[in-house]
Amino acid sequence: MERLIVGTLIQVGLGQLPMNTIEKAFKSKDMNDVGHKASAEALCLLNVEY
Repeated sequence: MERLIVGTLIQVGLGQLPMNTIEKAFKSKDMNDVGHKASAEALCLLNVEY
């Protein structure tokens, strides 16, 4: 899920997808409404605070 969100946000930022793509995907719950997955190496948890 996180990889799809990050990948889609990157595509939105590059102008490859419209800005409402994330909202549309959450509302429809259809995986065809999202962009590409970000690679697993691209994600890293840096810090957790409570």
